[in-house]
Amino acid sequence: FIGLNTGLLVWDMDRPDRFWTILVRPQWRSWLARGAFILIGFSAVGGLYFLGQLANLPISNLLIWPGVILAVLSAIYTAFLFAQAEGRDLWQSTLLPWHLFVWPDQPRC
Repeated sequence: FIGLNTGLLVWDMDRPDRFWTILVRPQWRSWLARGAFILIGFSAVGGLYFLGQLANLPISNLLIWPGVILAVLSAIYTAFLFAQAEGRDLWQSTLLPWHLFVWPDQPRC
């Protein structure tokens, strides 16, 4: 699902060719570049974990903690990305990373 979502985000860009620029010449101070690598890493670890479970390989146990760390980073990196957009006062909260971390775990009505 994350891979599909990432693909749709790239497709929706005005200039999808710039996504390649993010990968080959990232600006590490930008949370957009950091988020691209976080999502790619989470997709890769999740995919390897899934394949490891299908093949019943013990390597899938080694991928649990990297997957958890990348999952948390995937949930909260948007808050740091929003913090760089200084024209939006609503996003200028120091609690936004915690909000985005807790929000996916909330029960839906």
